[in-house]
Amino acid sequence: MAPSSRSRMIMFACASFMAFMLSLTLALSARAERPRTINGSLSPVETCAQTVTSDADSGAGTLRQALVDVCDGGSITYDVSFSTGVHTTTLTTAELAVTKGVTITGPGRDHLIVSGAGTRRVFHITSAAGAVTMANLTIQNGKASGVNGGGIWDESTSSLTVIDAGFYNNTAFRGGGVYANGVATIADSEFMSNTAMGDGGGLYVFGTATINGTQFMSNTAGGQGGGVYAYSTATIAGTQFMSNTAVDRGGGLYAYSTATITGSQFTSNTAATSGGGLYANGAATIAGTQFTNN
Repeated sequence: MAPSSRSRMIMFACASFMAFMLSLTLALSARAERPRTINGSLSPVETCAQTVTSDADSGAGTLRQALVDVCDGGSITYDVSFSTGVHTTTLTTAELAVTKGVTITGPGRDHLIVSGAGTRRVFHITSAAGAVTMANLTIQNGKASGVNGGGIWDESTSSLTVIDAGFYNNTAFRGGGVYANGVATIADSEFMSNTAMGDGGGLYVFGTATINGTQFMSNTAGGQGGGVYAYSTATIAGTQFMSNTAVDRGGGLYAYSTATITGSQFTSNTAATSGGGLYANGAATIAGTQFTNN
């Protein structure tokens, strides 16, 4: 074969290979960017950092949409415009489903209210979700008739962390404000005027509970634990229990298992049967804690 023909053959082969590689790259890129389909509708590709820009119940830029679009282990924050005034998201369609591990950080509990409008639960953390953290928001007027967790129902056995949050006027069968099935850490928060038909007017924790710097005020349980019902080991520090009521035992706190309580206050809590301030079913270690008018 003449040199010129051999050169043409090599050039043709190189050009064909380059064209093939280019088409393969474009195909893979298109596949990676292709929107996901959820219930027949197109949704953007999951990203690990979502920003909420709307206080509406649903649609683009809302918390509900961010919970769909965020990746497992990702984070949801709020646009800077939420840092002034009071912004309320009223749920009119359904509860907010949390199906992945996620950190939700609001602009502050004085600036953001997520409301169940007295007709539905606010957050449902499903059994498939991983660790969830919620901070700097208010959850109110959630209602879970005959079931658990009016404000938050954490169905998973992972962990729930709540920081600087408010829970007001939520109702459920157990855990009027929050029902946590797994490990729960509550810090610098406030539970007020929540109601459980059964146990845990403000908070019910089935797994290990750690509560720091939190106030439980005017919560009511039709059973035990007007403020808090802790089923497993509970560690409580710097926390106030005030004017909580239980129809049965433990107006402020019902500790079913081992409890360690330090630097806390139990004031004006009531229980119809026993333990107006505290009912400890297991061993309790108490230090630097005041009990007044229970």
